[in-house]
Amino acid sequence: MAWDEHGGGCRLIPTKEAASAFDARLREAAPLLYASLLDLVRVMEERGRECDACGPDLWDYAAEVRRSFLDELVEAQLKVG
Repeated sequence: MAWDEHGGGCRLIPTKEAASAFDARLREAAPLLYASLLDLVRVMEERGRECDACGPDLWDYAAEVRRSFLDELVEAQLKVG
């Protein structure tokens, strides 16, 4: 369960003070991870334009990923970093 019932905080995202060494490294790597995901979506969009057979489905999937996941993550990371 992600949410701490008693404290109201999220157990999966520890504060910087409570972060383990792994959590700290993951937090530092986040911009690179987001950039990699964004690059993957861009590749899917590009391939979606090139292929008549699978293009529309690939384009729709890339658009859905971008809309529901990446834009919010990138925006949140830019505000933090």
